[in-house]
Amino acid sequence: MREIIELRLVLESHIARDLAERRHDEVLDALEATIATGRDALESGDGARVRDSLTAFSDVMTEASGNSRLTRALDELRSVLLLIGNTSMRAPGREQRSLEEHERILAALRAGDADEAERATVEHVHSIESDSLGGLIGSAGSDGHRP
Repeated sequence: MREIIELRLVLESHIARDLAERRHDEVLDALEATIATGRDALESGDGARVRDSLTAFSDVMTEASGNSRLTRALDELRSVLLLIGNTSMRAPGREQRSLEEHERILAALRAGDADEAERATVEHVHSIESDSLGGLIGSAGSDGHRP
């Protein structure tokens, strides 16, 4: 899992820096729409729609990179990233935290602050990693093995 997280950090933080420097309104608006959808879904208790909106945020960023190799690399990691993300959702408040972290990333992108966009993305990925590890440990028995 560590290698996958490291690769995601490298790829997504690069994309965030690039998007902050380019600041295309249509991309920023699409990212904002995914957050709005996620907020609405969270308020209505629709966990599946929240998770879909979180995935859509990453998809918009990846596609907006315009780099087919970056897109392909993240697509190849998709099943593992979804597993990690779904495991992190076991942590109380994870959906809310992810939405807040996406808002922070979007704010940095809108401001054209590449350093902050990168930092917010790295912190978001680390936050997911932390909650994923907590979810894995929480699903193990007291002896560290699955029941």
